[in-house]
Amino acid sequence: MNIQEYINVLKQKKQTVFSAVALFLVFAVILTIIQPFKYGSETKILVVQKNQYGVDPYQVNKANEYVGAVLADVITSNSFFNEIINSGFSVNRNYFPARLEDHSKEWKKTVKANSNNRGIITLSVFHKDKYQADQIIRAVNATLKDKHAFYHGSGGNIEIRIIDQPFTSELPVKPNVVLNLLFGILFGLLFALTYAYLFPEDKYNLRLWPQRKSKRRYDYDEEQELEFGNGVNRDKNYDVEEAIKKLRQREKIQAFEPRQDENYQNQNHNNNDNSDYDNMAGKGSMKNVL
Repeated sequence: MNIQEYINVLKQKKQTVFSAVALFLVFAVILTIIQPFKYGSETKILVVQKNQYGVDPYQVNKANEYVGAVLADVITSNSFFNEIINSGFSVNRNYFPARLEDHSKEWKKTVKANSNNRGIITLSVFHKDKYQADQIIRAVNATLKDKHAFYHGSGGNIEIRIIDQPFTSELPVKPNVVLNLLFGILFGLLFALTYAYLFPEDKYNLRLWPQRKSKRRYDYDEEQELEFGNGVNRDKNYDVEEAIKKLRQREKIQAFEPRQDENYQNQNHNNNDNSDYDNMAGKGSMKNVL
């Protein structure tokens, strides 16, 4: 199949393309709705070594990168979670399940920490409640600043600085509704284009609803009424197929009626001839016959 043929197939399969995109879009909407909506709060933390004079900058950078990676992993741990609960901030402990395994999974869904190669930790918190998201991220910042030395081997030589103050979104950021809808449309188009290429026959067309049989209706005037016969009422709209069917039936009747009339006339003519002969024969005179 060349490009022109493929374009012609797509023109004939507009309903298939629309149906596929609509189905994927509905699927994306359902996936978006069933997920809990969460607010997002974000901050950035910088890991800095205090005594940098006379030290190789490369070694300092590698040390900051190492400490940042360690702290990023520590933030999602159970021990750090307990520190957050006891930090004095208004963090709702009941939001997290009582079972250790379950509340550990929920904590990792709530807090995300990523460290780059410059010793900068990007911290994100997602929560159903906007106030709780703000309280958790502030508790994480405070705990890192006060107790970071317990989680790495550099002791007091490391300093934690907040380079971006926590910012909490006004609207839910998870799930991303716009992004999900765009992905739904994109995957729907890809599926429709592939499907049309693999199955170009009309019998494989996709439709969200059954195709309605098109019925053209006409208003019949007196001339059309005479043409189709008395069975068609000019004050009503009739289906073309129904009108043609009635017309064919009447044509068959009209084709049959002349033959019947002709036979009837021939029979009457023969009967008249026989009656005349009988009358003349009843008189008993050959002269009348001649």
